Amino acid sequence: MPFRTALIAVLVFFVSLSCQAQTQAACNQWTFFNTFQPSGISDQDIVVGSATNSDGNLVGYIGYPNGSTQQYVYPGALWTLLTRRNTAGVTAGLYRDSNQYSHGLVLFNSNAMAVNYPGAVETIIYGINSADEIVGIFGYGDFSQPYDGFLMSERFFTPLAYPGAEMTNPMNINSTGTIVGWYVKKQSQPPFPYDGFIKKETYQQLDYPNVDRTLLNDINSAGVIAGTRIDTNTGAQGGFIYVNGTFKDVMGPQGVQVMTVDGINDENFVAGTTNSGSYVAHCQ
Repeated sequence: MPFRTALIAVLVFFVSLSCQAQTQAACNQWTFFNTFQPSGISDQDIVVGSATNSDGNLVGYIGYPNGSTQQYVYPGALWTLLTRRNTAGVTAGLYRDSNQYSHGLVLFNSNAMAVNYPGAVETIIYGINSADEIVGIFGYGDFSQPYDGFLMSERFFTPLAYPGAEMTNPMNINSTGTIVGWYVKKQSQPPFPYDGFIKKETYQQLDYPNVDRTLLNDINSAGVIAGTRIDTNTGAQGGFIYVNGTFKDVMGPQGVQVMTVDGINDENFVAGTTNSGSYVAHCQ
């Protein structure tokens, strides 16, 4: 990967969290879907993500607890993806324009606003909290090149870069301001290991034991983390929650293989994908 020019130099103390315990999460209240791929679940149990329309294009998807659904396409976009929804009903996501560039998106009721990091070619929003603080990534080229993350608070942008990272992906921010995500070290070689991180005042590394890719995807107000583990050597993959220092694997019922845990809300309902579709379940 080409070397990235740093925007700012930040002296950060970071702690690596290792030797974590593992067990299986207790999950129930399973609901399965095969019409969309979820990215997040709000505290009102509203699921957001993407679906494929009749033209084969991605459209934003909102699924409500009563079973009703809604699709959304940003005006003029080639495709639209929704990633998170906060307690006030503000939905974050991204869209791709006719030139194949991605832009951040914030949607409230029928009002939509594009979000672009200053000077960036592409911007993606992954997360939003109850204070409308937003996290995502930006790049001065397309995302095949090195990129950094950002925090947007009250429309002011702050770059986020894990120390020594080539690419930093902040995935969500909870109501206390804690950010989770994953990063790729500089000069990493294929298959490019991913390391998870937590950011409060400082960065902490958090990796699932004995795998080379840990993606921390979401965090709720209590600090419970949802994530995905991948072992590129064996092809094994699964989802987990991280609670009080313990990784808990999310296992589907009746042989259903959970592939990812992408979102978690304050009631510990999680949303993700399986080997045959997607799901919502309560896990602890």
